[in-house]
Amino acid sequence: MTILSARGVDRHRSAQSAEITWDACRKDDWNDLIDAAPDAAFEQTWMYGEAYAASSPAAVVRRAVLAADGAPVALAQVFTRRIGPVVTVAQLLRGPVLLRQDAIEPDLSASVMLLRSALRQDGRSLFFWTPDALDPSAVTATARAHRMRPVMTGHSSAQVDLTRATDDLRRGLHVKWRNALTQAEAGPLRIEAKGGRRAAAWLLERYGTLRRSRRFGGPSAEMLSAVIDGIPKHETVLLRAIAEGEAVGGALFLQHGRNASYMIGWTDPAARALNAGTLLLWKGISTLKERGIASLDLGGIDTHDAPGIARFKLGVGGDPYTLPGTFL
Repeated sequence: MTILSARGVDRHRSAQSAEITWDACRKDDWNDLIDAAPDAAFEQTWMYGEAYAASSPAAVVRRAVLAADGAPVALAQVFTRRIGPVVTVAQLLRGPVLLRQDAIEPDLSASVMLLRSALRQDGRSLFFWTPDALDPSAVTATARAHRMRPVMTGHSSAQVDLTRATDDLRRGLHVKWRNALTQAEAGPLRIEAKGGRRAAAWLLERYGTLRRSRRFGGPSAEMLSAVIDGIPKHETVLLRAIAEGEAVGGALFLQHGRNASYMIGWTDPAARALNAGTLLLWKGISTLKERGIASLDLGGIDTHDAPGIARFKLGVGGDPYTLPGTFL
Protein backbone atom coordinates (compact mmCIF):
# COMPACT_ATOMS: atom_id res chain seq x y z
CA MET A 1 0.00 0.00 0.00
CA THR A 2 1.51 3.35 -1.02
CA ILE A 3 0.13 5.88 1.41
CA LEU A 4 2.94 8.14 2.55
CA SER A 5 4.89 8.60 -0.67
CA ALA A 6 2.70 11.07 -2.55
CA ARG A 7 4.40 14.25 -3.69
CA GLY A 8 3.28 17.69 -2.69
CA VAL A 9 1.22 16.64 0.31
CA ASP A 10 1.02 18.45 3.64
CA ARG A 11 3.29 16.89 6.25
CA HIS A 12 3.88 17.77 9.91
CA ARG A 13 6.43 16.06 12.14
CA SER A 14 6.62 15.85 15.93
CA ALA A 15 9.67 15.65 18.14
CA GLN A 16 8.92 11.96 18.66
CA SER A 17 9.53 11.28 14.91
CA ALA A 18 5.83 10.84 14.22
CA GLU A 19 4.61 12.22 10.92
CA ILE A 20 1.18 13.19 9.73
CA THR A 21 0.30 13.20 6.04
CA TRP A 22 -2.83 14.96 4.81
CA ASP A 23 -5.15 14.06 1.95
CA ALA A 24 -2.79 11.60 0.25
CA CYS A 25 -4.51 8.35 1.16
CA ARG A 26 -6.58 6.76 -1.60
CA LYS A 27 -10.07 5.45 -0.93
CA ASP A 28 -9.11 1.78 -1.32
CA ASP A 29 -6.11 2.18 0.99
CA TRP A 30 -8.20 3.99 3.61
CA ASN A 31 -10.80 1.23 3.49
CA ASP A 32 -8.10 -1.44 3.82
CA LEU A 33 -6.71 0.25 6.93
CA ILE A 34 -10.19 0.64 8.43
CA ASP A 35 -10.80 -3.07 7.78
CA ALA A 36 -7.56 -3.95 9.57
CA ALA A 37 -8.13 -1.67 12.58
CA PRO A 38 -9.07 -3.34 15.88
CA ASP A 39 -12.03 -0.95 16.12
CA ALA A 40 -13.33 1.76 13.81
CA ALA A 41 -16.44 3.90 14.21
CA PHE A 42 -18.81 4.49 11.33
CA GLU A 43 -18.03 8.23 11.44
CA GLN A 44 -14.42 7.52 10.41
CA THR A 45 -15.30 5.60 7.25
CA TRP A 46 -14.66 7.05 3.81
CA MET A 47 -18.34 6.71 2.89
CA TYR A 48 -19.43 8.81 5.86
CA GLY A 49 -16.90 11.48 4.91
CA GLU A 50 -18.16 11.59 1.34
CA ALA A 51 -21.75 11.99 2.54
CA TYR A 52 -20.69 14.79 4.92
CA ALA A 53 -18.82 16.62 2.17
CA ALA A 54 -21.88 16.44 -0.06
CA SER A 55 -24.16 17.81 2.66
CA SER A 56 -23.15 21.46 2.21
CA PRO A 57 -20.84 23.62 0.07
CA ALA A 58 -19.23 24.78 3.32
CA ALA A 59 -18.41 21.24 4.46
CA VAL A 60 -14.88 19.97 3.82
CA VAL A 61 -13.39 16.61 4.81
CA ARG A 62 -9.68 16.21 5.47
CA ARG A 63 -8.10 12.80 5.94
CA ALA A 64 -4.85 12.25 7.78
CA VAL A 65 -2.57 9.25 8.24
CA LEU A 66 -0.23 9.28 11.23
CA ALA A 67 2.94 7.23 10.81
CA ALA A 68 5.78 6.27 13.14
CA ASP A 69 9.00 4.87 11.72
CA GLY A 70 7.37 4.83 8.29
CA ALA A 71 4.42 2.64 9.30
CA PRO A 72 0.83 3.92 9.69
CA VAL A 73 -0.33 3.85 13.32
CA ALA A 74 -3.53 5.92 13.19
CA LEU A 75 -6.12 7.46 10.85
CA ALA A 76 -8.17 10.59 11.34
CA GLN A 77 -11.02 11.92 9.23
CA VAL A 78 -11.64 15.54 10.22
CA PHE A 79 -14.81 17.45 9.38
CA THR A 80 -14.39 21.17 8.81
CA ARG A 81 -16.83 23.97 8.20
CA ARG A 82 -16.25 27.69 7.70
CA ILE A 83 -18.12 29.94 10.13
CA GLY A 84 -18.18 33.49 8.82
CA PRO A 85 -15.31 34.96 6.82
CA VAL A 86 -12.37 33.92 9.01
CA VAL A 87 -13.20 31.15 11.52
CA THR A 88 -13.06 27.43 10.67
CA VAL A 89 -14.49 24.77 12.96
CA ALA A 90 -12.74 21.38 12.74
CA GLN A 91 -14.17 18.28 14.40
CA LEU A 92 -12.48 14.94 14.92
CA LEU A 93 -15.49 12.70 15.52
CA ARG A 94 -14.89 9.29 17.11
CA GLY A 95 -11.28 9.30 16.07
CA PRO A 96 -8.42 8.87 15.64
CA VAL A 97 -8.68 5.23 14.58
CA LEU A 98 -5.73 3.48 16.17
CA LEU A 99 -4.21 0.70 14.07
CA ARG A 100 -2.49 -1.18 16.87
CA GLN A 101 -3.42 -2.10 20.42
CA ASP A 102 0.01 -2.16 22.03
CA ALA A 103 0.52 1.59 22.36
CA ILE A 104 -2.84 3.29 22.89
CA GLU A 105 -1.76 6.36 24.87
CA PRO A 106 1.38 7.28 22.86
CA ASP A 107 -0.40 6.90 19.50
CA LEU A 108 -3.46 8.76 20.76
CA SER A 109 -1.46 11.64 22.22
CA ALA A 110 0.77 12.00 19.16
CA SER A 111 -2.22 11.94 16.82
CA VAL A 112 -4.16 14.59 18.70
CA MET A 113 -1.08 16.79 19.09
CA LEU A 114 -0.23 16.72 15.39
CA LEU A 115 -3.82 17.15 14.23
CA ARG A 116 -4.52 20.03 16.58
CA SER A 117 -1.26 21.76 15.72
CA ALA A 118 -1.81 21.46 11.98
CA LEU A 119 -5.43 22.57 12.04
CA ARG A 120 -4.90 25.52 14.37
CA GLN A 121 -1.71 26.89 12.87
CA ASP A 122 -3.41 30.04 11.58
CA GLY A 123 -4.81 30.80 15.04
CA ARG A 124 -8.35 31.20 13.72
CA SER A 125 -9.58 27.62 13.84
CA LEU A 126 -11.41 25.77 16.60
CA PHE A 127 -10.55 22.10 17.04
CA PHE A 128 -13.18 19.89 18.70
CA TRP A 129 -12.19 16.35 19.64
CA THR A 130 -14.82 13.67 20.30
CA PRO A 131 -12.82 10.50 21.05
CA ASP A 132 -14.21 7.02 20.61
CA ALA A 133 -14.79 4.63 23.53
CA LEU A 134 -11.08 4.23 24.19
CA ASP A 135 -9.25 3.65 27.46
CA PRO A 136 -10.63 6.51 29.66
CA SER A 137 -7.25 7.06 31.33
CA ALA A 138 -5.59 7.51 27.92
CA VAL A 139 -8.24 10.03 26.85
CA THR A 140 -7.94 11.95 30.13
CA ALA A 141 -4.14 12.01 29.96
CA THR A 142 -4.18 13.21 26.34
CA ALA A 143 -6.73 15.96 27.02
CA ARG A 144 -4.73 17.21 30.00
CA ALA A 145 -1.44 17.05 28.14
CA HIS A 146 -2.81 19.30 25.41
CA ARG A 147 -4.79 21.55 27.76
CA MET A 148 -8.12 20.60 26.26
CA ARG A 149 -11.25 21.04 28.34
CA PRO A 150 -14.54 19.11 28.14
CA VAL A 151 -17.35 21.10 26.52
CA MET A 152 -20.04 18.44 25.91
CA THR A 153 -21.10 15.18 27.52
CA GLY A 154 -20.70 11.94 25.64
CA HIS A 155 -23.05 9.91 23.43
CA SER A 156 -24.27 6.58 24.87
CA SER A 157 -24.92 3.31 23.11
CA ALA A 158 -24.21 -0.41 23.46
CA GLN A 159 -22.09 -2.98 21.63
CA VAL A 160 -23.14 -6.55 20.91
CA ASP A 161 -20.25 -9.02 20.71
CA LEU A 162 -20.98 -11.07 17.58
CA THR A 163 -18.03 -13.40 18.13
CA ARG A 164 -20.13 -15.20 20.76
CA ALA A 165 -22.01 -18.36 19.77
CA THR A 166 -25.58 -17.79 18.58
CA ASP A 167 -26.96 -19.80 21.52
CA ASP A 168 -25.00 -17.58 23.92
CA LEU A 169 -26.34 -14.45 22.24
CA ARG A 170 -29.89 -15.75 22.56
CA ARG A 171 -29.41 -16.67 26.22
CA GLY A 172 -28.08 -13.15 26.81
CA LEU A 173 -31.34 -11.55 25.67
CA HIS A 174 -33.57 -10.07 28.37
CA VAL A 175 -36.32 -12.58 29.14
CA LYS A 176 -39.10 -10.31 27.81
CA TRP A 177 -37.09 -9.60 24.66
CA ARG A 178 -36.48 -13.32 24.12
CA ASN A 179 -40.16 -14.12 24.64
CA ALA A 180 -41.15 -11.41 22.12
CA LEU A 181 -38.68 -12.89 19.63
CA THR A 182 -40.12 -16.37 20.07
CA GLN A 183 -43.62 -15.03 19.46
CA ALA A 184 -42.49 -13.11 16.35
CA GLU A 185 -40.76 -16.19 14.92
CA ALA A 186 -43.97 -18.19 15.33
CA GLY A 187 -46.15 -15.45 13.84
CA PRO A 188 -47.12 -14.46 10.31
CA LEU A 189 -44.19 -12.13 9.58
CA ARG A 190 -41.62 -12.93 6.90
CA ILE A 191 -38.23 -11.16 6.78
CA GLU A 192 -36.64 -10.45 3.41
CA ALA A 193 -33.22 -8.97 2.66
CA LYS A 194 -32.68 -6.23 0.09
CA GLY A 195 -29.81 -3.92 -0.81
CA GLY A 196 -29.02 -0.63 -2.47
CA ARG A 197 -30.56 2.83 -2.49
CA ARG A 198 -33.70 1.96 -4.42
CA ALA A 199 -34.64 -0.77 -1.97
CA ALA A 200 -33.90 1.59 0.94
CA ALA A 201 -35.97 4.51 -0.38
CA TRP A 202 -39.22 3.41 1.24
CA LEU A 203 -37.54 2.96 4.64
CA LEU A 204 -35.67 6.27 4.42
CA GLU A 205 -38.90 8.09 3.57
CA ARG A 206 -40.62 6.73 6.66
CA TYR A 207 -37.57 7.37 8.82
CA GLY A 208 -37.35 10.97 7.59
CA THR A 209 -41.02 11.59 8.44
CA LEU A 210 -40.57 10.08 11.90
CA ARG A 211 -37.38 12.05 12.53
CA ARG A 212 -39.05 15.35 11.63
CA SER A 213 -42.15 14.66 13.71
CA ARG A 214 -40.24 13.61 16.83
CA ARG A 215 -37.29 15.97 16.27
CA PHE A 216 -34.65 13.50 17.32
CA GLY A 217 -30.99 13.61 16.37
CA GLY A 218 -28.95 11.29 14.22
CA PRO A 219 -28.16 11.36 10.51
CA SER A 220 -30.79 12.72 8.17
CA ALA A 221 -32.51 10.53 5.59
CA GLU A 222 -30.71 12.50 2.88
CA MET A 223 -27.30 11.82 4.41
CA LEU A 224 -28.07 8.12 4.84
CA SER A 225 -29.17 7.99 1.20
CA ALA A 226 -25.80 9.48 0.19
CA VAL A 227 -23.99 6.93 2.34
CA ILE A 228 -25.89 4.03 0.79
CA ASP A 229 -25.02 5.42 -2.64
CA GLY A 230 -21.32 5.22 -1.83
CA ILE A 231 -21.12 1.89 -0.03
CA PRO A 232 -20.90 -1.50 -1.75
CA LYS A 233 -24.15 -3.46 -1.50
CA HIS A 234 -22.39 -6.28 0.31
CA GLU A 235 -21.62 -3.91 3.20
CA THR A 236 -25.28 -3.13 3.86
CA VAL A 237 -27.93 -5.22 5.52
CA LEU A 238 -31.39 -3.94 4.63
CA LEU A 239 -34.29 -6.01 5.96
CA ARG A 240 -38.04 -5.72 5.47
CA ALA A 241 -40.80 -7.32 7.49
CA ILE A 242 -43.59 -8.57 5.22
CA ALA A 243 -47.16 -9.31 6.30
CA GLU A 244 -49.83 -10.31 3.79
CA GLY A 245 -47.57 -9.26 0.94
CA GLU A 246 -46.96 -5.73 2.28
CA ALA A 247 -43.85 -4.22 3.86
CA VAL A 248 -44.79 -3.28 7.43
CA GLY A 249 -41.34 -2.63 8.89
CA GLY A 250 -37.67 -2.35 8.06
CA ALA A 251 -34.17 -2.05 9.48
CA LEU A 252 -30.86 -0.85 8.06
CA PHE A 253 -27.40 -1.94 9.23
CA LEU A 254 -24.10 -0.72 7.76
CA GLN A 255 -20.74 -2.46 8.00
CA HIS A 256 -17.50 -0.59 8.69
CA GLY A 257 -14.39 -2.67 8.92
CA ARG A 258 -14.85 -5.52 11.38
CA ASN A 259 -17.82 -3.79 12.92
CA ALA A 260 -21.35 -2.72 12.01
CA SER A 261 -23.94 -0.19 13.21
CA TYR A 262 -27.71 -0.43 13.52
CA MET A 263 -28.66 2.74 11.69
CA ILE A 264 -32.46 2.93 11.56
CA GLY A 265 -35.55 0.86 12.15
CA TRP A 266 -39.23 1.47 11.53
CA THR A 267 -42.45 -0.53 12.01
CA ASP A 268 -46.09 0.38 11.58
CA PRO A 269 -48.50 -0.05 14.55
CA ALA A 270 -49.83 -3.43 13.39
CA ALA A 271 -46.28 -4.72 12.92
CA ARG A 272 -45.28 -3.56 16.40
CA ALA A 273 -48.06 -5.71 17.81
CA LEU A 274 -46.39 -8.66 16.05
CA ASN A 275 -42.95 -7.74 17.52
CA ALA A 276 -41.59 -6.95 14.06
CA GLY A 277 -38.83 -4.70 15.43
CA THR A 278 -37.54 -7.54 17.60
CA LEU A 279 -37.49 -9.98 14.70
CA LEU A 280 -35.80 -7.48 12.37
CA LEU A 281 -33.02 -6.68 14.86
CA TRP A 282 -32.39 -10.36 15.63
CA LYS A 283 -32.26 -11.19 11.91
CA GLY A 284 -29.78 -8.33 11.45
CA ILE A 285 -27.61 -9.70 14.25
CA SER A 286 -27.73 -13.20 12.73
CA THR A 287 -26.88 -11.94 9.24
CA LEU A 288 -23.93 -9.85 10.41
CA LYS A 289 -22.61 -12.72 12.51
CA GLU A 290 -22.76 -15.02 9.47
CA ARG A 291 -20.69 -12.46 7.55
CA GLY A 292 -17.95 -12.58 10.19
CA ILE A 293 -18.64 -9.13 11.68
CA ALA A 294 -17.17 -8.91 15.18
CA SER A 295 -19.49 -6.40 16.86
CA LEU A 296 -22.69 -4.44 16.34
CA ASP A 297 -23.20 -0.93 17.68
CA LEU A 298 -26.87 -0.43 18.52
CA GLY A 299 -26.83 3.14 17.25
CA GLY A 300 -27.38 5.23 20.36
CA ILE A 301 -29.30 4.86 23.61
CA ASP A 302 -31.14 7.80 25.18
CA THR A 303 -32.94 6.84 28.39
CA HIS A 304 -34.13 10.42 28.95
CA ASP A 305 -35.75 11.44 25.64
CA ALA A 306 -36.43 7.99 24.16
CA PRO A 307 -36.83 5.55 27.07
CA GLY A 308 -38.93 3.04 25.11
CA ILE A 309 -36.32 2.69 22.35
CA ALA A 310 -33.58 2.54 24.98
CA ARG A 311 -35.31 -0.36 26.78
CA PHE A 312 -35.75 -2.14 23.46
CA LYS A 313 -32.07 -1.86 22.58
CA LEU A 314 -30.82 -2.72 26.07
CA GLY A 315 -32.96 -5.87 25.94
CA VAL A 316 -30.55 -7.28 23.36
CA GLY A 317 -27.99 -7.73 26.13
CA GLY A 318 -25.13 -5.68 24.66
CA ASP A 319 -22.45 -3.89 26.66
CA PRO A 320 -23.50 -0.26 27.32
CA TYR A 321 -20.91 2.48 26.93
CA THR A 322 -20.72 6.27 27.06
CA LEU A 323 -18.16 8.18 25.04
CA PRO A 324 -15.82 10.49 26.99
CA GLY A 325 -17.45 13.61 25.50
CA THR A 326 -16.17 16.46 23.35
CA PHE A 327 -13.02 18.43 24.17
CA LEU A 328 -11.85 21.83 22.92
